[in-house]
Amino acid sequence: MKKIVLLVVVLFVYVINMYAQSEICVIFTSTQSEVKGVRHYISPKDSKRFCDRVHIFTLLDRTNKAQKYSYVFVYTPLRSEDLVFLRDTTFLKEVPLIDWDKVSSKQEAESLYESILSCDRIYFIDRTETVDGKLKVYPVKKWKPAMY
Repeated sequence: MKKIVLLVVVLFVYVINMYAQSEICVIFTSTQSEVKGVRHYISPKDSKRFCDRVHIFTLLDRTNKAQKYSYVFVYTPLRSEDLVFLRDTTFLKEVPLIDWDKVSSKQEAESLYESILSCDRIYFIDRTETVDGKLKVYPVKKWKPAMY
């Protein structure tokens, strides 16, 4: 009987952890380089659109042809829960954090990319964008060509 209870408890804990909401923050210093870094592109303002500007974040490294990679995420403020919000720098201590400026190889980038995609909520923070000492936090999703 004790074994059955223990098995049920372990199974319950496993299922709860499997369906738990997880979040991750990717912090970076944006660049306009076409070769390496994180590009933060903001679409032009369009009066015909019903939403704010679309932000496209591209994590890339094209310095070595054999080791090149490019991962694209998008921020589209269509719903109120998707809006950019401001946080103090203490927020960075509360969530798992990936500093993309420190990524040095394609293998490291691939493993970090997979861990980013495994999370339910993904936030991007550009170090160059601060408002009154607070960080702009963008809730993003993996870009899919069918989105636009």
